[in-house]
Amino acid sequence: MDTNVALKKRIGFDKLGMRVLYGLFYPFFHCRSEVPEAIREHREPIVFVCNHYELFGPLALMTSLRARFRVWSNEKLLAAEEQVDDLLDGALVMAPVFSKRSMEKLLHHISPLVEWVFERLQAIPVSRTESTKLLGTMRKTAEAMKAGESIVIFPEKGEPHYALGGVSPFYPGFAMVGEFASRKLEKPICFCPIHIDKAGRRMRFGELVEYTPGNMKREAQRVSDLLYEQMVTMADAAGYKTVPAIAAPEEA
Repeated sequence: MDTNVALKKRIGFDKLGMRVLYGLFYPFFHCRSEVPEAIREHREPIVFVCNHYELFGPLALMTSLRARFRVWSNEKLLAAEEQVDDLLDGALVMAPVFSKRSMEKLLHHISPLVEWVFERLQAIPVSRTESTKLLGTMRKTAEAMKAGESIVIFPEKGEPHYALGGVSPFYPGFAMVGEFASRKLEKPICFCPIHIDKAGRRMRFGELVEYTPGNMKREAQRVSDLLYEQMVTMADAAGYKTVPAIAAPEEA
């Protein structure tokens, strides 16, 4: 009985904490959006593919996307002790008024909070260095979609930094999750590109792209190319035509 009471209190605290954070982030990161009818009427989970825009993209999605979703996250962000090095460069780009030393101190202080938020969001860990972990990521994603949850992926390489408004080249292979999820759901799944426009405080949705299971490598490349093209078009429409990071994606 005591255990149940403690669990209920923790769940209540977690919900309250997320609401407080949502309220704090909303004025600074919320983006307007017009969701196309095809997406509103789509009754199955969707894999949303979004530009990162350093730290702005994930926070904008958190305050603006009206869907039940889980996000792919670099596994380093899920452990407070490993976050600082991974977040430092992007944080300095977004807040250049801070010195490197000051930003490091700030990140050390807030890293437990970041870890807590990702735990509450049930983020799915992704490794950038160990390909052997990829299978686990794909399976967890397929299971989440089977449970009715949409997925958010930020597939840009971001080397050395993510494009600020434009679109950086994608990591090859992220769309292979379509093969795993389609088999798990026993039906084709759909991807949808989203472009975050910080200057205009707007979130643009592209058209749904259906994944056809079968030839995983070829189909993943086709889907990735279509999503990339749509995202670049949306970036152009938002006025980011001169961003040099916009380039053709690499062949898988």
